[in-house]
Amino acid sequence: MAKWNPQSIQSDLAAFSDDPRVQQELRRRRRRIIAISVAICVIVGLGAPPAYRAFRTYQINRNLETAKAAARVEDWGTARNKARSVLLARPGDFDAYRIWHKALSNMNEPRTYMVAAQLFMDPRATREDRLFALGVLARQGPEAVALGAFASMDESMREEPSVLAALSPLLIRRGESALVEKTLRESPAAQSDPAIQLELLRSLCSAPSEERVKEARQIFAGLIAANASEPALQALLILAETPGGLAKGEPLPPLPEWVQVQPKATTLHHLNALHPEIDEAGAASGPIFQRAIDRFLDLDPGTLGTWLVRHNQSDRAADLLAAAALSSPSAYIARLHALLRTKRTDEITALLDDPPDSCDLVDLWLAKAAAARMRDDRPAESEAWVNALNNAAFDQSRNRFLEIGQYATTLGAASVIEDSWVAGIRIGWGPIPLYRDLRPVFASLSTKSRSEDLLAIFRTLLRFEPMNVDLINNYHYLALLHELESPADAVSALENLVASAPDKPEFLSALAFAHLMADQPEQALARIPALRQSKRVSPMMIQALEGTARVLAGQPDAGRQLLDQVNWRLFMRAESHAFRKLLTRREIRDLPLPPLELLTPTPGPEDAPAWRRAVERLEKQRAKDMLPALPIPQVPGTVTAE
Repeated sequence: MAKWNPQSIQSDLAAFSDDPRVQQELRRRRRRIIAISVAICVIVGLGAPPAYRAFRTYQINRNLETAKAAARVEDWGTARNKARSVLLARPGDFDAYRIWHKALSNMNEPRTYMVAAQLFMDPRATREDRLFALGVLARQGPEAVALGAFASMDESMREEPSVLAALSPLLIRRGESALVEKTLRESPAAQSDPAIQLELLRSLCSAPSEERVKEARQIFAGLIAANASEPALQALLILAETPGGLAKGEPLPPLPEWVQVQPKATTLHHLNALHPEIDEAGAASGPIFQRAIDRFLDLDPGTLGTWLVRHNQSDRAADLLAAAALSSPSAYIARLHALLRTKRTDEITALLDDPPDSCDLVDLWLAKAAAARMRDDRPAESEAWVNALNNAAFDQSRNRFLEIGQYATTLGAASVIEDSWVAGIRIGWGPIPLYRDLRPVFASLSTKSRSEDLLAIFRTLLRFEPMNVDLINNYHYLALLHELESPADAVSALENLVASAPDKPEFLSALAFAHLMADQPEQALARIPALRQSKRVSPMMIQALEGTARVLAGQPDAGRQLLDQVNWRLFMRAESHAFRKLLTRREIRDLPLPPLELLTPTPGPEDAPAWRRAVERLEKQRAKDMLPALPIPQVPGTVTAE
């Protein structure tokens, strides 16, 4: 309860006064107080949103300026985070988007290619923006996306040397170095543009010969003389991997002195700069190696060890890295490979049992696979490959599956090569080749009845090549085989496809099969005469289609005669299962059905290795990713890449 005092008593008495004048004055006072309060509330209410908006705009602009400043000093982590915060608040800010893209590309984030594709197609993008984005797509993205971006350019721009220079890493990877070399040589800017000179050097070194390496060395010397630091540092790494690229003699200047003053030079640059000295010293190069060891053993033992192994100093590297391998993951992996080179099996076994913390698990299991193969321990090797794939599925830094495939190729592990391609394509990032270049992989999977993997691969590739008619045809066929598409939908889609590609009679095979699945045997039979004109469909498949169609059309004797000649062992398991299911519809006895032993079920999800389950989760997450509409991929100097 409130305490009473003389002042409050006086005020209360005044408030309850019966004097009309006092009451009127009190009412006026109350109205003034209410009016003032309302006015204050209105003023505050109207002024708050503009003040908040102004503060919010100030914060966004300050983050944008911070992102720009970070990009100037190549602090890409800060640039990425600040630019992203701007885009969350102001999605249409193109300056922030440009910085975000550049930061992601320099940090080699795996899905940078999607940002690059959006930037490339943005009408606000400048010529320099598009060139940079095209270069990112060529280095980091699926080939179809990069070549589709190239195809979307005006014809005059596609012929520019700078465009071809941006695309050259992809073209050289595809074996198109002759095209790159010819175009860049003819460019008036070939002698003055460091970027064009670097790509010409890359092209020359991709197919080295004495004369080509000599020219590449001259380009490198020219980049150094022109103070083109970054291209020259890249050229140094390329030449170090090229036989004779860093041999002694003209026209190379003293490389250690030059590298010493390059602010962006890494340990590997400093080590590669010693190559001319090592080449000149020959058998007396021991002191040069010792100089490198003295300088870098404590600073960067992993890079040093790998460099020594490449110079046939594996025993020396293994001994030098013994202490560093206890705590340094990179030194540990380098020592493992040195021991594998020298086949010191006892030391390999001891080292594999005690890896350091934070060791790259993919690299560790690859080394274990190589060690098991050296011992001819097949179960251990198989387990190591599976664990390498399992850990690759959880590495979001890059597409490790493609790396595993390359390593498996060097060891001749065929099944691992197939698994790595399946997983590497399905996760959908990295330098995934064009559909047409993957046909050997598809053939290998087909011979092993891995139709589920083929279907998953085709589903992914359709995101990158949605207008590839061969890919569309094979996808519908496999989706029908695995009952993921209704026969009616498949017939409709394949009829449209056949009509759009009259020069591809082989598509009639999938359409005839769709007719059979839709219980339309007469329509299937009508497709057979034209299908026989194709040389890309096996006679055995045509025989199976016609025989099945005749059985379903009420001609069992004619169908049986055709089916008697079919070797079902040449078909994929899913195909044999589908034909058997079709042929049992009419309940006709003594039909030559696919043998039951060919229909062994595939392992269920619970039996699948961890990498498969992880890849499936990544596919579901990726389903929300959107790529801009791009034309059919086109390789420079050729027709479209169908």
